Amino acid sequence: MELDRLKRKRAAFKSSTTKLLKRIDESKDSVDSSELDDLLNLLQGKIDNIKILDDQIVDLIDVNDIEAKIERSEEYYEKLITNRCMLQRKINDLSLGSQNAQNPVHQNQVSFQSQSFSDPTPAIKLPRLSLNKFYGDPSTYLEFYGQFENAIHKNNSLSKVEKLIYLKSLVGGGAASAIKCLELKR
Repeated sequence: MELDRLKRKRAAFKSSTTKLLKRIDESKDSVDSSELDDLLNLLQGKIDNIKILDDQIVDLIDVNDIEAKIERSEEYYEKLITNRCMLQRKINDLSLGSQNAQNPVHQNQVSFQSQSFSDPTPAIKLPRLSLNKFYGDPSTYLEFYGQFENAIHKNNSLSKVEKLIYLKSLVGGGAASAIKCLELKR
């Protein structure tokens, strides 16, 4: 009975999330960063709620169905995370655009200096890793940390910035709130 209730609740959240994804798609060309920020916050809330429900459902379903359920959930999360990242990039682009418009001379100086004195590190797209996400549950921390440490933290070919990007992509919920203020610096 509890399982049915959780599944119906999750279905309702997924339905409202689908409507939100349509709104996001309609707003993808928007230049209103506050509207996009609102959509980003709404989407993150939906992601967190669905993740909590999925975790509760996994605890109640038959052991033989767990792997298939997690695979379906991960596919859905990938879609949500892709939309979240698209919104975040758009907000960042709008923010940079408004900063450049306010002070174009300063921006040119900064660009010139960074071109003259920075290391010639090529921009690379980080490879996709398949690690379990961490949502702040202490009982899953050691497993998450072990995976993260071996795959990312001890990987000397990654810069600190890349490691932090991976970390931010692999945490959610309370754990994401705890690290959201960390800055990316070279």
